[in-house]
Amino acid sequence: MQRLEIVDRVMGIRTVGDFYVHDRQAAGCTVVTIGGELDVATAPLLRAHLDSLVADGRTRLVLDLAGLEFLDASGVGVLARAMGRVRIRNGWMRLVHASPRVRRVLRITRLTDALPVYDSTAQALSGLQTEPMRLRVGSDRTSGSNM
Repeated sequence: MQRLEIVDRVMGIRTVGDFYVHDRQAAGCTVVTIGGELDVATAPLLRAHLDSLVADGRTRLVLDLAGLEFLDASGVGVLARAMGRVRIRNGWMRLVHASPRVRRVLRITRLTDALPVYDSTAQALSGLQTEPMRLRVGSDRTSGSNM
């Protein structure tokens, strides 16, 4: 079964099945809202969307994951690739509102070591974290405790 990609050029919303991605400007940054399931079928859509933003010079990205229900390795790859592309251009990428399930995948793949996760969009836009969210799998070398 072929999935139909719907692109609303006026609103900038892209959807495939239950997956959607759209962006808006806030405080000189681009907030990208992602929802549904980010998997092997939908990762190309997100990759194309983020590539387009970076090509347009938008390299300060906040990815709002509040609606993201599922994340697999192909989705993690898209996030890592986008992070690298914005950093090459002296930008940054931050994640916000990740569910416990999505945070677990990000921790297991160690993406949180390089990509900060914030509790709120306001914190992500300002770059402030009230409590570090860069959790590691296994032992925490700074405190000596295990997860």
